[in-house]
Amino acid sequence: MDGWLPDWLTQRARISPDRLALIFDDGDEHWTFAALDEMVTVYAGLLDAFGVNAGQRVAMLMVNCGTFVVLVHALSRLGAVLVPLNTRLAAAEIGWQLRDVRASWLFYDQEHAEAATTAAHDLPELRLASVDEIGGEAIPTTDWRPDTNRFNLNALHSIIYTSGTTGHPKGVLLTYGNHWWSAIGSASTWD
Repeated sequence: MDGWLPDWLTQRARISPDRLALIFDDGDEHWTFAALDEMVTVYAGLLDAFGVNAGQRVAMLMVNCGTFVVLVHALSRLGAVLVPLNTRLAAAEIGWQLRDVRASWLFYDQEHAEAATTAAHDLPELRLASVDEIGGEAIPTTDWRPDTNRFNLNALHSIIYTSGTTGHPKGVLLTYGNHWWSAIGSASTWD
């Protein structure tokens, strides 16, 4: 499956900027595609300034929230590989996954700070950062722009760990193409 596709969020923001993209905080927060796209660009610039690079494996230990969504897209813009971690795991299980995936970064929210630091205690090469450190509630401005507004379908997007019913969980490698065709399949079968 050779080829490229446009950055899907940027494309959606261009086509329908005022359309609702995300509802969160128990329905109190509403973001349009244009607003989400702008925040993703800002956060990508902040992550770039932090030292997050293309190809690095970036783990996230966070609750589902607007910042989580923004970081997922920002990592894509940088070409970094997303490694979402299950917040219900014990620190030892999280530590095993961080070691197995060879994570360069672990971003965590305040609710999971203790689990993050405990899980990373014997991983000196792993860089930890609270999401509050990279922007928190206030969205600073930045002039950062992506090198390209497209994704290689064959490029690695994320590594998601299985439940590990026999032995340790396995890291499943998912490309941009995997996510794209899954979304297309869902769109073609749902109303």
